[in-house]
Amino acid sequence: MEGNLLGYAIYLMMIFLPGMGFGELIQVWNDGENLASRFAWAFGIGLSFDTVVLLVRTSGLRLGNSALVGIDFATVEFILFAGLLALLVGLVLHRRLTFSTKVTRTDLLVGATILGLGVLLLSYFNKFPIFPEYQSPDYQVHVEIARALLSGTATSIPSGVLYYAVHFQLASAILLVGGEPLIVVQRTMAILVVLSPLFIYQVSVKLFENQFAALLNVAIYAFSGTIWFGSVFNSGLYANFFGILIALFLLTSLVNVTGPNAPRSTWVVFLLS
Repeated sequence: MEGNLLGYAIYLMMIFLPGMGFGELIQVWNDGENLASRFAWAFGIGLSFDTVVLLVRTSGLRLGNSALVGIDFATVEFILFAGLLALLVGLVLHRRLTFSTKVTRTDLLVGATILGLGVLLLSYFNKFPIFPEYQSPDYQVHVEIARALLSGTATSIPSGVLYYAVHFQLASAILLVGGEPLIVVQRTMAILVVLSPLFIYQVSVKLFENQFAALLNVAIYAFSGTIWFGSVFNSGLYANFFGILIALFLLTSLVNVTGPNAPRSTWVVFLLS
């Protein structure tokens, strides 16, 4: 069962609308940053914001006579509304959309690398469409946890966010897309994998302060995908991969906040990440 493909577009909006909205509101991107870095900021802020909201929503804490359990469409609407509201407030305060900037050659190269990673992933899925190489029990476990969080039979507290963070993403996609959960979970992880070079590029720029070194790191990471795809898609190390993504964003935020004359907005992003 393919499910509703539009659900994947809404899932991406759940990430990038809050990311762009809150990034625009607090002006996290500098004037000198290119479009690839700005998309990386939006990607990281969006994932972090979604994680915090879904952690609270599935916490099991009591609010009056009801408990905060399960993920529903109202939760998705809240995330989208919060992102849109932040974007509108940012536009009013700053009188322009600061996210948009001139596309540079570096942006095109990062985009081409992401596209290349997507092509590699498609060819990999053509060879191993639905997990035929290994029969890891993790596939079923990930789906069961995501559906339990979705239905409210499992709570994030006291289990914690470190392992469940990726399952918040998977549960949201299952809700929005429908269809066979195993396929939805696999494709949701594929989306995160394809977008992951944004974090590699961003953290490389922050650490090395050199565009060539950053692009080289992105290229090595992306085109060695056939080596590490098995760890994610065959072994089912979804939580591990998502943890690496967030750790990269946290490192970027840490470098940013410890820099000279760091604006206060960077502290907000650091604490969120």
